[in-house]
Amino acid sequence: MRNVKFLVGALAIGIQVSGCAGLPKSGPSMDSFDTASIAQPAPSTRYALVDVDEAVCGALAVRPEVSLRESFHAASPAPVPTVAVGDVLAVTMWEAGPGGLFSTPAMTLGGEAQIGARSAVLPDQTVAPDGTISVPYAGRLKVTGLQPAQIEQAIIAALKDRAVQPQAMVAVRSSSANSVTVAGDAVGGARLTLAVGGDRVLDVIAQAGGLRVAAHDVFVRLTRGGETASMSYNALLAQPEENVFLRGGDILTVIRNPQTFTALGATGANGVVAFDGDRLSLEEAVGKVGGLQDQRANPSAVFLFRFERAETLRSIAPGKIAPAADGAVPVIYRLDLKNPASYFCARQFAVADKDIVYVANAQLNELQKFLNIIGSVLAPVATGVTLSR
Repeated sequence: MRNVKFLVGALAIGIQVSGCAGLPKSGPSMDSFDTASIAQPAPSTRYALVDVDEAVCGALAVRPEVSLRESFHAASPAPVPTVAVGDVLAVTMWEAGPGGLFSTPAMTLGGEAQIGARSAVLPDQTVAPDGTISVPYAGRLKVTGLQPAQIEQAIIAALKDRAVQPQAMVAVRSSSANSVTVAGDAVGGARLTLAVGGDRVLDVIAQAGGLRVAAHDVFVRLTRGGETASMSYNALLAQPEENVFLRGGDILTVIRNPQTFTALGATGANGVVAFDGDRLSLEEAVGKVGGLQDQRANPSAVFLFRFERAETLRSIAPGKIAPAADGAVPVIYRLDLKNPASYFCARQFAVADKDIVYVANAQLNELQKFLNIIGSVLAPVATGVTLSR
């Protein structure tokens, strides 16, 4: 009878002590989360706690993503390249007959002189800092901001009173102003001159040698002027309208940035886990770490930690806490996997890069820990009593 009373007393104490902070734990218990923040705004609350349901999953599924097309207003056709300071131009001039300014006969492909025409091929002309080039008998001509065809007309107009029916041809040999810089550890670095018809983001990446790593780990960052925007390479492939035309002076950085999440608590394995794909759902994330531990996990206490944008939080949980100075709000999403419908939400819920997935221990698991501690203490005493008897 004394032993029975002792066991009953031990169980009563264990139930009370199982929530004690002194017991070893892998993280906070379900009771540690501030459930009051679900219903009421609390300015002093450090995070917002949101229960995941179909409405929340639907709102998160339509969250706006970064768009290169919108960031750089790039819906217009390819930009027309114009001559800029530092460009190198090739200039050739003709006139209709002899007795004019140019005495050197033009040569045909066969090496014979072309009767009735005279030509002059100028040395390559580098556009000066004042935006001009020097053309014999025409003087210095302003060429910056003009297309080659417009420069040809300017030369013809300057020579029409001096040469016999003058003609001109201008070609751009090299143009630093009409070039883009490609850099990053996921692609070969290069400085590439854009084609006259325009080059898009994927065209330039291909010219630089293509990707060196798996596509799902790659992000493309475009910098133009003082503005920068980035998006994943696979998203760029999936949305052709995001494959925008580049402009001279753009910097395209192609980087390897594997997306990962951290699994903690009563999961099959704890650690940092790579997505290994462009998209990962919460259901897949739990599966990648071996699911929930039968001996420890509380299936109604699956949490996902994330810094959320303020506008996103307002759309799913109006009246929550105010955002921080950078516009981010710490949010904890809670999913109850005891409810069968939650598994459909878990499949819709997309895990973001650097999210934390945490599964709390069941309350009986804490009691089991306490009883194990009591057992480890009392077992030697019981053995000594038995031996003394």
